[in-house]
Order: sequence, then C-alpha cells, then structure tokens
Amino acid sequence: MKRFFLVGIFLIFCLAFFLRFYKLGEVPFGLYQDETAIGYNAFSILKTGRDEHGQFLPLYFKSFGDYKLPAYIYLTTIAIKIFGLNGFAVRFLSAFCGTLTVILVYYWLNLISGNRKLAVLTTLLLALNPWHLHYSRATFEVSFSLLLFVAGAIFIHLALVKKRNKAFFFGVISFVLAFYTYNLTRLLAPILLFIFIAFDYRAFKKLSKKTLWFTFGVALILLAPFWLTFFTAGGLASAKGTLIFSSAVVQAKILELRSYLISLPPWYSRLFFNRWFLTSWQYLLNLASYLSVSFFFIL
Repeated sequence: MKRFFLVGIFLIFCLAFFLRFYKLGEVPFGLYQDETAIGYNAFSILKTGRDEHGQFLPLYFKSFGDYKLPAYIYLTTIAIKIFGLNGFAVRFLSAFCGTLTVILVYYWLNLISGNRKLAVLTTLLLALNPWHLHYSRATFEVSFSLLLFVAGAIFIHLALVKKRNKAFFFGVISFVLAFYTYNLTRLLAPILLFIFIAFDYRAFKKLSKKTLWFTFGVALILLAPFWLTFFTAGGLASAKGTLIFSSAVVQAKILELRSYLISLPPWYSRLFFNRWFLTSWQYLLNLASYLSVSFFFIL
C-alpha cells in the first residue's frame, strides 16, 4: 500500500510538472504587457544593474501604471542568464513555483492531517486546478508569494507542533520575503503569521528565546528596505493598489457608475451612490463571486 501511494504521488508530481512546463514559452501565445515589462527589466538588471528607467537596483520597478515589487524580477535574471531572453525564461519562475507548491501542499496536508489519502486527493486537484495552471503558466508574481506562504506555514507548524525551534526562523523569513513578491502579501503575510502563532500560542512561548531574538532581528533587517521606502512614490502606489478603498481599478468603475446617475435627485445620489456605499457593495460582490460557477470553472 505504501508503494502504491508513493507511485501515485510521484505520478501526480510528474503531471503537475508537465502541465506547467509543456510548451511554456508558446502557450499562452505571446507575452502580455506585464510579462514584457518583467522580462525586459530583468534583462536590463542582468546586463547593466539598472531598470528600464535607469534606476540602479531599484526596490520598486516603475511599469505600466503601477510599481512592481522586486523579488520576481531579480530572480528572473537567473532564468534569463541560463535560457536566454525568451518567453520560457520569463515564465520559468512562475511555472517552477507552481510545480513546487503542488509538492509542498502534499507534504503540508500529510503533516497536519496524517491522512495520506486526503493529501493525495487534494494534491491531484491542485495539480489540475485551472486557476493554478493559469497563474503558473504565465508571469504572475502571486505564484511565488503562494509558494512562500505554503513554505512558511510548513515551517511554523514544524516549529510549534513538532518542537523544531530552528524551523520557526525559516517560517518567519518565508513570510517576510513574501513582502517583496506581490502587493497584497504585504497585508496578508503579517495576518497569516499572527494567526498561525495565535492558534498555538502556548507552543510559541516555549520556543527558545535565542531563536526568537535571532529570528525577529533578521526579519527587521530584511524589512528595513520596505519601511524606508514605504512613503516613496513606489511604496505608496503599491499600497494604494492593494486596498479596495484606494484601488484605481475599483474606484474607476464606481465613478463611472455614478456618472450615469447624474439625473437622479441629489439626496438620493448622496445616500445610495456615495463612494463608501458603492465601495462596500463592491466588496460584498467580490465575496459572493468566490462562490460563483464562473470563478471556479471559467478563467
């Protein structure tokens, strides 16, 4: 039976790899604008140490109407160095992170549940999940941040439940590195880390003080560039793009809707079509969309 599970999980890993890497540079056809921006900036950093605007090793990369975080771009320089400047190299990190996430999810579920059948089934579903495939086969920083979240969760569990003190360091650092991958992770990373610790706070208090001081010391050093640049143009733009109340994409739709209702009585518009009411309504619509058929099955 054990050999059956090993063969099964190995085949699932092979399937996940195949679905994410097969004709990676060709499908989907052509690179969209963010992919070209990431690829060109990575190539420019590799050759000159500067981005497309001449900034030396920037923390925020100015792009098409936004600022991109650095982790994906800097790591893509390695893929371009190995594979050359092409679509495969630009998408390599996303596909690699997607494949590795499938493997780590199996380990994580098997670790926390002890149910190997559940872990295998969930891993298979993730390997075939259309959304995960979509974000793994194109250049999306969220693939990298998801990998760091799963890795961080595994390490924190090993530290708090399995009493492996040193694993806590790697768990916290995984969440800290996520700050430099995707804008939304700057909100989610500290929340998720706090939740993991809060659920087993007694075990957290029993961790070695030396480990805790060293971990949080290194974390503060790694977060220094983030805090020092938070109020710069790139830092503020990335923060505003994360929240629904300040996202230009969300607020533009709301302003457009209000412009169609200009003929309504002023008191009615102020009561039902003000910014706060419409933003809250959009938030509820976003929550409801997570349970829709189109969200689960249509890209």
